[in-house]
Amino acid sequence: MLSRYKKYKKYFPVIFLYAFYFFSCGPDKIEIRNDFRKFYDRRGYQGSFALHDLNNDRWIIYDKKKCNRRYPPASTFKIFNTLVGLETGVIQDENTFFVWDSIIRQYPSWNKDQTLRTAFRNSVVWCYQEIARQVGRERMQYYIEKCKYGNKNISNVIDSFWFDGSLRISQIEQIFFLEKLYKLELPFSKKNQKIVKNLLLREQTPEYKLSSKTGTEKKYNMGLYIGYIEREENVYFFTSNIYGNSKHKTFYFAKIRVPLEILRELELL
Repeated sequence: MLSRYKKYKKYFPVIFLYAFYFFSCGPDKIEIRNDFRKFYDRRGYQGSFALHDLNNDRWIIYDKKKCNRRYPPASTFKIFNTLVGLETGVIQDENTFFVWDSIIRQYPSWNKDQTLRTAFRNSVVWCYQEIARQVGRERMQYYIEKCKYGNKNISNVIDSFWFDGSLRISQIEQIFFLEKLYKLELPFSKKNQKIVKNLLLREQTPEYKLSSKTGTEKKYNMGLYIGYIEREENVYFFTSNIYGNSKHKTFYFAKIRVPLEILRELELL
């Protein structure tokens, strides 16, 4: 027990900082929406949801306990991986080219040459594994520490730590990370942060702009969807997790559709 305490002792200040901020918010700043369970139930999954209204510093939460629990970021880590790749010069911009290695993988969209833009949009794992290898463990750990990203544990396996369980981050921490990116306050150049923000943009209408990234963590049978909505001179940062059978044919669509349904319920889309 003592050895376990020593192992995680260095993470306590960061965990305490986020917990203090979140739990010190008064009841007027946090709205618990247990009724959001219906959106997950109707598709046969459990879930958790968090949203932060930036201008009013108000939170909307479904399942606060799960929202504060750390899980692997899976492909949502491509946001961070892209930032580090750009900052270290491993990649130059959204047009950086990746030559396919001719290995057939499970998704047809992965089995061809890629640019950074297509690799990000289609969540092409082999491209991001190559970026991580070229960045290297030392530089990756440096930026992980500098950003205080989750538990900051990237293990010794440089090309899989974001989905093998060693690196973990909570939904609330994801929101704080996205907010710093949006404000260009992360320890990366403003130019590189703007490139990543551009890659995140998924939908733009006269009423709003939606920026987002998906992820699937098969070990924990979890689907992630994180992002933010710019609307009426305000920004709303959100994260959603679904928990269930990640191999089921409805899983991929549910992890996106459930949070979008919640956002429509909140009249943000």
